[in-house]
Amino acid sequence: MDKVLGRLENELKDEESRYAYADAVTDAFLTGQIKALREERGLTQEELAKLIGTQQSGISRWLNSGFSSCKVESLRKFARAYGVRLRISFEEFGSLPADIAGFTVERLAPRKFQDDPVFKSQPNEMPEETELFRDIEIRPDVMMGKPCFKGTRIPVYLILEKLGAGETYDQILVAYPQLTKNHITVALQHAANLAMNEIVLAS
Repeated sequence: MDKVLGRLENELKDEESRYAYADAVTDAFLTGQIKALREERGLTQEELAKLIGTQQSGISRWLNSGFSSCKVESLRKFARAYGVRLRISFEEFGSLPADIAGFTVERLAPRKFQDDPVFKSQPNEMPEETELFRDIEIRPDVMMGKPCFKGTRIPVYLILEKLGAGETYDQILVAYPQLTKNHITVALQHAANLAMNEIVLAS
């Protein structure tokens, strides 16, 4: 990274060169992404063209000459075809070294929504309603009858408050080692069910 930064300091002193270099990096990365994603998704140029509503010749032309003239609406169509999101932002020139170093497989071919672990795991982790009665209990002699995690004196509302305050799962589990990730998920489901008036826990 230091070598890249040292070389850029000289190359970017001239304003015209600075913008030309930045545009070249953007164009190269975008072209690399579209090529890598097409190959990773197993799409031919004809199949990709059909998905974004253009001709195969248009795809070939873009791949050969770059995407600097590609309209934002066309890029949105590429994003939808690949199952990813499009991000457009203005950046400082100081982010160029990181962009240049970021030509990696992970960045060039991001996972589609269905394979994104951030969203893929959540539906499977949500417990059935019957699990709530196994993991949450109400006892008059514990925390004044408030719903607590079974076998503990930790009220469910406390965990929900911490999540609402921005604490992560890891931070909560460090503070309450007797809990597991499933306990936190159960707390969220418990709150959702109560909000929808689907279940009522009785003492």
